[in-house]
Amino acid sequence: MKIIAHRGASQEAPENTLSAFERALELGADWIELDVHMTHDGIPVVIHDSTIAWEEDPSERYAIQSLTLEELQEFDLENGEIVPTLESVLELNIPAMIEIKWMGEPYIPYIESILPYLKGKDCVVGSLNPKIVAYLKTHHSRTVGIVKTPSDLEPFIQLQPPILALHHSLINKNLIQKLHTLNIEVWGWTIDDLMQARAFEAMGLDGVITNHVREFLQISKDKPKKNN
Repeated sequence: MKIIAHRGASQEAPENTLSAFERALELGADWIELDVHMTHDGIPVVIHDSTIAWEEDPSERYAIQSLTLEELQEFDLENGEIVPTLESVLELNIPAMIEIKWMGEPYIPYIESILPYLKGKDCVVGSLNPKIVAYLKTHHSRTVGIVKTPSDLEPFIQLQPPILALHHSLINKNLIQKLHTLNIEVWGWTIDDLMQARAFEAMGLDGVITNHVREFLQISKDKPKKNN
């Protein structure tokens, strides 16, 4: 089962930062999950939330899409870390699972501004929005549908992306088997309980998205090998 580092090695470094991604690489994660928003001046940046605040005054928050890159990178995330650009993250040559955070703007120009950064990179790209994944499939072959609720499941299945990342509450053996018959790889998110991960692995889950990268990777290494 693949280990996908949720926002990088987020237990050991500030999430969605260059340090977190570099640490996940050092630990040996199979993939690294990250989130992308767009600045006011059209630069894709890696951050989960749609807003950001000064550490000294967390009550006042600023929308990412209202800030230029220069303004955004004035914010100190932790230990001197700043919000990285997508370009700087992909320069690390990480195997990336990229979630596009769509904030309601027309999605085609939004996606078109991201796609050039993905050329030649080892990444899968997706969204919680089936319309975005459908558009991505016509421009980028390695897509992932990110499924949060039961009502979202069928629209994503009809798209048949190479990977579906299911919220852990949706995972069951029959669904995994169904998706495998459609040649869809199945990942689960966000799973930090080791016993739960093992149960899902026994059902045939292909990948687990977790914050506990070091622990999950160690268990994976220690697992006895099957004799052929």
